[in-house]
Amino acid sequence: MKKGFILYNDTYSAIKELPIKDKALLLDAIFNYANSEPVGKLPTQAKVAFAFIKQSLDRDNKKWENIREKRIYAGRLGGKMRVANQASASKCKQTQANQAVNVNVNVNVNKYTKIENIKEEEIRKISKQYGVTEEFVKNRLEDLKDYCLANGKKYKDYLAALRNFVRKDSSVKKQTFSDIPKGYRLVTKEKIE
Repeated sequence: MKKGFILYNDTYSAIKELPIKDKALLLDAIFNYANSEPVGKLPTQAKVAFAFIKQSLDRDNKKWENIREKRIYAGRLGGKMRVANQASASKCKQTQANQAVNVNVNVNVNKYTKIENIKEEEIRKISKQYGVTEEFVKNRLEDLKDYCLANGKKYKDYLAALRNFVRKDSSVKKQTFSDIPKGYRLVTKEKIE
């Protein structure tokens, strides 16, 4: 049973002109109808007003019953699902192994996150790649170490940083030699091939 009902403001225009006694009888009839009790006799004008109010009460009651039925159905399903989940989780034994899930994760682990990890083999490769001596690459490695210490700089890949140092300095050296007029010699501490 529904605990309440709604009286709308637009119905007031239908009962506004009724005498107080008829308004009281109408209000009594509305409560009786909402509680499924007999309405009783009403004066003619009150009967007309009650007909309008009865339609809105019936409409609201029908709407409420539809919502109530849906909630009852949803509640039954929810209860069944809860009971089914409990039964399957606690009483059933697993008879078959779950299939393995393969997840491919490619993690690029850089071994050159420390400057100390740069070995002679990498120095030789850089030397060949840029056409400079190994001594030249070792000097650039020392320059890189000094630069990092002096500026507090850290690299994600020190080998890549070393290649950049060598590339920049080797292009400067090559330009320097190409700019020297014939007949003159440039004297340096390093030997460039």
